[in-house]
This record gives sequence, C-alpha cells and structure tokens, in this order.
Amino acid sequence: MWSSPKIRCRVGGWHEASSARLTVVTARTSEVIARAASLDAEARYWQGTPNDLALPDVASGSDPYVASPGYEAFVGRERRTNRLLVDISLSYHDGRFQVGGNVAAGHRRQGYGREALGMVCVIAHRHLGIAELYASCEVSNDASRRWLASCGFAPTPGPPRITLSNGRVVEACWWRHVDRAPRLRCRNDVWAERICR
Repeated sequence: MWSSPKIRCRVGGWHEASSARLTVVTARTSEVIARAASLDAEARYWQGTPNDLALPDVASGSDPYVASPGYEAFVGRERRTNRLLVDISLSYHDGRFQVGGNVAAGHRRQGYGREALGMVCVIAHRHLGIAELYASCEVSNDASRRWLASCGFAPTPGPPRITLSNGRVVEACWWRHVDRAPRLRCRNDVWAERICR
C-alpha cells in the first residue's frame, strides 16, 4: 500500500524513515514528554490519558530513546518546520504487535497521521519482520476508524471491551494489517526477543 521509504537503523533500537513531509523517528524521552504534555482534551478523552499522568524526568541531561524489547515509541516531525506533529507506538501486548497514536490538534485531517502510521507499518513489516499489526479503538471513535481504514487496516475480531489508562472501559473495535512478505532486516537485539520467538 505504501511506497517503501529508506529505513535507517542504529544499535539500541533507533529507526528513522521519511516521506516528502514527515520524518518518523524513534522518540527520545523528551519528545514523548512534549507530546503527552501537549495533548488536547479530545486526544486525552479518546486515549484515556489520566489527568495526573506521571511524566519522566530528564533533568539529569540524559535523553534516551524510548525503545525496549517489544516496545518502541515513534514521533513524526514536519520536515519543513521540524514541528512535532504525530506520535505512534509499536508494542507487543497480549500476544499481538499493536500500533496506536495520534496527531497534534490543528494538524488533523491533513494526512499526517496516515503518512506516519504508513512509515511505522513499513518499518514493522519490512525491517522488523512483523507480519501482522493490530490496532484497537473505541467503537464510536469515527476519526480513528477512518484513519486505520485509510492505512489499509481491516476490521478483525478482538476483545469487545478494553480498559484505557484512566480506567475507563470502552466498547472496542479491532483492526489488522497484514504483510504477506515481511522481512527481518533489523540487527538490533532490542526487538529480537519478541520477533524471533
């Protein structure tokens, strides 16, 4: 579905891919903090972000990448302005590789989310060797449903309810994206534990 962007990869789980408008890269802790702090009420509601969300402290000068076995956070920056517009997570949860994320307020419905998720899917399928990706959203979240469908995800069976981080239980719909020819090219140990099981 997507053209294959060039994927850059470094030891420790760092990945980067670019489109004409966006660069998607493994997030640093400070970028995760910046995106979490800038979430608007709509994003907080749909994602179930707690009001008292505890954010890590990077005052020590350390600003590590957010990548560990079975989890990687990505951010999408607009190439022209370097603005942080999108966050996408890739995680291994309940026996499935799952993706999720959102686009900054004021930049939604402009294709940024589709571009960013498309690049993360290419990284997952064609670099990490993951054949199937799953996503869930609240049944009434029309924007997420449109976003996933526009990226080639198709409805699939899954748990009918999910519990969000703030404890809210919601009716869920599940989506799946399949690559019939995944390729494992990544040499990072950070993903090997989950992929090569």
